[in-house]
Amino acid sequence: MSRFSQPLLLAVALALLCLATAHTTRAAQVVYATRNAFDIAVPNYTTITFDGHAVPYANSLTFSGVTFAGGNANFQVGVIEGTNVGTPGNYVLTSNTNVAQFNVDNILITPPTGTRAFGFDLKSSNAALAGQAAAGTYEIYVNGTLAATVAVPIFTGFSFVGFTSDVDITSVAIRALTGGDPVIDNVSFSGAAPAAETPEPATLVLLGTGLAGGASVARRRRRVGTNNELT
Repeated sequence: MSRFSQPLLLAVALALLCLATAHTTRAAQVVYATRNAFDIAVPNYTTITFDGHAVPYANSLTFSGVTFAGGNANFQVGVIEGTNVGTPGNYVLTSNTNVAQFNVDNILITPPTGTRAFGFDLKSSNAALAGQAAAGTYEIYVNGTLAATVAVPIFTGFSFVGFTSDVDITSVAIRALTGGDPVIDNVSFSGAAPAAETPEPATLVLLGTGLAGGASVARRRRRVGTNNELT
C-alpha cells in the first residue's frame, strides 16, 4: 500500500466520525401546518373529497381504502352537507354523539397499508353544548402517539394538518379538547416515502470505524514487511 494511502484513510475516517456526531436521525414524523408545505413534501397523493352524496351515520365508513370510525362506542361517523358546518353544498365527514365528550377519540382513521403521508382539512362543528359557531382545539395522534395539537377557527374556515413518516402510518386519531365534533375534508394520503434521509450516526460510525480499522491493518502489514527485510 502506498505511504500516502494510510494518512488519506485516516483523514476520511476522522471526517466521517465528525459527521456522525453532527448529524442526527430524521424524526419518524414530520408535521405540516399548510397544504402548500405538504404538497412540496408529497407531490403525488390521492384525495378524498366526499363530494356529491351524504352518507348516514354509522360505526365506520370506508372511502378509497381509508376507513373512518367513531373513536369509541358513543361516536359514529357520517358524511353530511356542510349547511350546518359553514359551507352549503360542500360534503364533509364528521363524528356525531348525543353525549358531549372531550379528551376522547372522536374519529379514528385507518389508512391503506403502506401509507407514509397523510393529511386533511379540519374545522369545528357547532359548539357541542351551546349549538353555536365555535372555535375548537384538537389533538392528532399518529400511530398512537400525539403528533400535533391544532387550534381551528369557527366553523366557517378550515385548518390543515399533515404528516410524513419513515414508517407506515397505521392509524390517525382526532381528539376534541374544546369546540364541537371535528369536521374533516380533502383527506389526502400517499405511499410515497419522505425525502431522502440523512445517514444515521450509527451508519457513519460503522463506516468510519471500518476505514480506520483498514488503515490500522495496512500499518501493521507495513511494519511486518519492514522487519522481514531487516532480518
